[in-house]
Amino acid sequence: MRRMLISLLVAFGLAGCGSPTTPTPPAITPAPATPTPLAVTPAPSQVACVQVCPTSSSTDGNYRLELVLPHLVWKAGDAISGSADLGLTDGLPAKVAGASELIAFAFDQVGGNRHVAPSWLQSCVVYPLDPASPTNVALYKSGGFTGTEPDADFLRSFFADPQIRLPIGTWDITAIAAFSEGGCSGLEHTIKTTLRVTVTG
Repeated sequence: MRRMLISLLVAFGLAGCGSPTTPTPPAITPAPATPTPLAVTPAPSQVACVQVCPTSSSTDGNYRLELVLPHLVWKAGDAISGSADLGLTDGLPAKVAGASELIAFAFDQVGGNRHVAPSWLQSCVVYPLDPASPTNVALYKSGGFTGTEPDADFLRSFFADPQIRLPIGTWDITAIAAFSEGGCSGLEHTIKTTLRVTVTG
């Protein structure tokens, strides 16, 4: 299986004082090797919604990825929650191989330059998929930055917050499942599905 994307290192340090010819490099703090959901989110059927939960889904062969959020309009400062399911479209159990997290999430400002791309630990873990109980992952953040990006201040603040909070504006939240069919050297799949949310003042 193609090697999974390695997480970028998160650079929080500033260049230290050194001699004019040998400046001290910035202090580098690596991103967590294994992203952990920051809050336990119930399965989509149990997400608290005012009426019907907003959902989006994509299918690739026998595999279906679904993203579920409680609602699509959030207030600035709200901790955004939700979850994603990876399941099967037929009634036969299957196995897939992927990184330490089978599903990751991206956060992209619509019409802006603020983007959080997810990352996966380079590994190969085999996961069983049962048609009766899809694999469920709560919304979480992963990724990193070097400190030279135009949106470095936003990324630094975003990753420092233990919750998922987004600035005022329109955002696309995307669930991404990347895995190999059957085992580490099987047919590769990447499935994406997106919900657009609005953050108000």
